[in-house]
Amino acid sequence: MSRLEQREVRCRSCHTRLTIFAWLVIDAAQYPDLKRQLLNGHMNVAPCPNCSRPCTLDVPVLYRDAILGFAVQFIPPEHRFHPNFLSMCSPDGQIRVPPAEGDGGGPSAGALVPHIVFAMEEMRWYVAFRDRISIYARPGYR
Repeated sequence: MSRLEQREVRCRSCHTRLTIFAWLVIDAAQYPDLKRQLLNGHMNVAPCPNCSRPCTLDVPVLYRDAILGFAVQFIPPEHRFHPNFLSMCSPDGQIRVPPAEGDGGGPSAGALVPHIVFAMEEMRWYVAFRDRISIYARPGYR
C-alpha cells in the first residue's frame, strides 16, 4: 500500500520554506504512475515558489513491486548510521519489510527483502534494471 505524507523542506538556493507531498512507500502495482514519476526523476521534488529551483525532500522511500517480486529501499545518506536504522539491519546489511496490505497470499506475498540504496538516482537505475531483466526472463524471449 502506497503512503503519502506532507513534509516541510527549505529551498537549498534561497532558503524559502515550502511544503512537499512526499511518497514514503510506493506500491508499483497499486499506482503505476508513481513508478513513471520515480523513473523520470520527479519523486518527492517540487519547484520553490520563490526562485523556481527544484527542491528535493530526502526521506526514506520504499518501492515495492509485488508483480516482479522485489523491493528497493532508499535511505538518505545522513540516516545510514542512525541507531534506529542500524537496529533494523542484519549483519549482512539487509532489512525486512512486512508484507503490504492486500497482497492476498499469492506467490509474491510475504515479506520482501529490499535492496538498499543511498541515492534516489540509484533507486531509479535499480527499478529500471529490474524492469528490463523481467523482459529478458520471459519464456521465449530471444
